[in-house]
Amino acid sequence: MGRIKTIAGSELEPVAAFIVGFSESEPALQVVKRLQTLYEDVLIVGAGLDASPENILAAMRSGTSDFLVPPFDMRFLHDALAKRKAAWSKPADQGQLSCILPAKAGSGTSTMALHLASGVARTSRKKTLLVDYDFHCGMAAFRLRLQPDFTFVDALSRAGDIDDMWEKLAYRWKHFDVLAAPQQDEVISGEALRDAIPVFSSALRAYAHVLVDLPPGAYSSCRDVLDLADAAYVVSTPEMVSLHLARRRVNELVSRGISERKLRLVISRADSARAVNAVDIAGVVGIPIYWSIPNNYAAVSEAALNGALVADGSRLGRAYAALAFNIAGVKSRTETKPARRGWKSFFPLQVAKAPSTG
Repeated sequence: MGRIKTIAGSELEPVAAFIVGFSESEPALQVVKRLQTLYEDVLIVGAGLDASPENILAAMRSGTSDFLVPPFDMRFLHDALAKRKAAWSKPADQGQLSCILPAKAGSGTSTMALHLASGVARTSRKKTLLVDYDFHCGMAAFRLRLQPDFTFVDALSRAGDIDDMWEKLAYRWKHFDVLAAPQQDEVISGEALRDAIPVFSSALRAYAHVLVDLPPGAYSSCRDVLDLADAAYVVSTPEMVSLHLARRRVNELVSRGISERKLRLVISRADSARAVNAVDIAGVVGIPIYWSIPNNYAAVSEAALNGALVADGSRLGRAYAALAFNIAGVKSRTETKPARRGWKSFFPLQVAKAPSTG
């Protein structure tokens, strides 16, 4: 490893990326692990002649950003470095990006994202965009009964001049804008997704707040978005299976280079009869609870049938509003104090503020 430190420590020019050869898997995995420890901000890419799924999967799980196989195309590396540089050089006046992702499907993440987008827009009184980034089961348009003319596919196709296109691309719904997920018959290629970061960078120039509803799987298409995010809200229900998957999600994100300081654990349906207490939850997931949201199936179902959101004055509505105030950086006037006694005290609507993202 002394050779690595000599190369990376050169004063001639800072190292932007390492390409690790996977001709021998085990030594390569050890090198990747060591590089992650020494140089957490440097891009690490695997490369090898063996393009077997097992070899590529092992490299990706070890923490490499991607895996190069013959013919070796260095344009990919150039694009990846350009995206990372754009993420690092975020302008001071650029908007705030918040990602919302579930521990597993059915955690209530899409419903939460809709309510948070509405709450942030009304609280901040600034332009707010919700991006439905779940290409497999995007629900925002369906949930609000929208019929958008354009989707994320169109945004990708106009990445070069998108700054002047947001009023057309995004669908205005009451207080906030929605960029819908692709329609069922629309397919996004891996090549097209290389333009995702320019799309989000443009959105952050156009909007004060951008919220992203991410899919249940930590797909490679989500990685660059999470790199750019100010905070990532991992949503889990308080049942053990969901919490176990939340832990896997947190570990997966950290292993892929996402700073733990960005991660916020949100417990939905916190007053479930099968809930695990808050102390045990922190132990299972590995990070403390940042926020808790109560359960109200009836209110959510009724709102969904009407293409609306839950009532502001309901307990659930107030909980969403309180978290929206927090995201917008405004002190909530509607925070509900935790119960003083009993098991429900494990799930206050507001939990101690997490560390700053820096």
